Amino acid sequence: MLLGGLFTFVGVSYAVMNAQQYAEINAQEQQVAALEERMQAELSTAEAARQTVVDSALGASGERIAGDTKQIHEFVKKAVTWGSGTEYAEARESLMRRYSLGEDTQFMREYFQEPVYNTDSSGQRFYLVDAEGLNSQLGSIEVKSLGVLGTEYRYMVLADITSSSNDGKASATRTSVIYLTLDGEGAMSDVSGYASVSAPLTSG
Repeated sequence: MLLGGLFTFVGVSYAVMNAQQYAEINAQEQQVAALEERMQAELSTAEAARQTVVDSALGASGERIAGDTKQIHEFVKKAVTWGSGTEYAEARESLMRRYSLGEDTQFMREYFQEPVYNTDSSGQRFYLVDAEGLNSQLGSIEVKSLGVLGTEYRYMVLADITSSSNDGKASATRTSVIYLTLDGEGAMSDVSGYASVSAPLTSG
């Protein structure tokens, strides 16, 4: 009985100690997470302040950059958001018309390429992206002003783009870099795009 009581006491003590240790570890993890969140917020604030200084040195207008950034976001979203081959083709044609981008421009020729498809005897198109069951969505986007020449502002855009399988079981994210110039009327020129090599789609 004495040994049984001792084992019971030890077991209870061990369970209490484990509970205390878990609580302490959980509290430490929460502190670390809060610290990381605070550091990220401070870094974002510092980066915003640094960009403001750079823009000022370039002679850039904050109001102009804000307006351009909105237009750039719409441009990039239209270029990378589609759920089928038909949507891809329609987005491409719409982008070319809206921003006067020709087939021979680097952006259309290398970045936003013409979709691959087969056509049957009736003229119906069967797109490769549909066969692969893929779609594309824009994630985060960051716009940086690079220079000002008269009314023309030059920008670099970093866009995180996620490609997913239509069944939602696999996805991959890549970062694209886009360079473009906007004038005071919102006309776009000198557009080029470069997609990083993305990892294979992963499930989970």
